[in-house]
Amino acid sequence: MSDSSPPTLDSPEAEARPNTLAQDPELLGDFITESREHLGSIETQLLTLERDPASSDAVNAVFRSFHTIKGLAGFLELDSIREMAHEVETVLNLARNQKLEITAAVIDVVLASADFLGHSITAVEEQLHGRGQGPGENPALLARVRALMEPAEDSPAAEPA
Repeated sequence: MSDSSPPTLDSPEAEARPNTLAQDPELLGDFITESREHLGSIETQLLTLERDPASSDAVNAVFRSFHTIKGLAGFLELDSIREMAHEVETVLNLARNQKLEITAAVIDVVLASADFLGHSITAVEEQLHGRGQGPGENPALLARVRALMEPAEDSPAAEPA
């Protein structure tokens, strides 16, 4: 007994897949919604950091948003999203601990990372609806993010002025 509707992720006609939470359309939908809210917060807080790079409240808010996206993506096995969010979270943690100064270059890379995550989340949504291949990777952007950590990790603890 079959109908003419296209198979969904949970239909018996769908291609056999491992039964994981990462396949749950409701969880993926919640992830998409929550991640977009966090990306909106990231953009707002980055505008604050452009005006006041020393704003610990803004740095903490951006950190928390990337941290949440990372955790949700990891739970849902969205590895490229998790990896990007994790690397940016690490950069922001350095800033939170006064081991990295928030500069225009840092803000640009964090914003580019947020844009990448936004595109990746759209790709997850498209895949959820049977279109597209899901999120891709961006090794060049990951390299830019990681480059921000190098001076902070290579030098001893920041010396007081």
